[in-house]
Amino acid sequence: MQIHQIRNATVKITYAGNTFLVDPWLLPKEAMPGFEGLFIVRFVNPV
Repeated sequence: MQIHQIRNATVKITYAGNTFLVDPWLLPKEAMPGFEGLFIVRFVNPV
């Protein structure tokens, strides 16, 4: 088994010859705006 963390919530898992991509957003990085009112507004989702 191999586990490769790509970003904060994105993981690629290879197990028994199969590869799984686990990404709850499935969006390009920085595709969603950040949350209003954050101390540092340059952060966007997913970080």
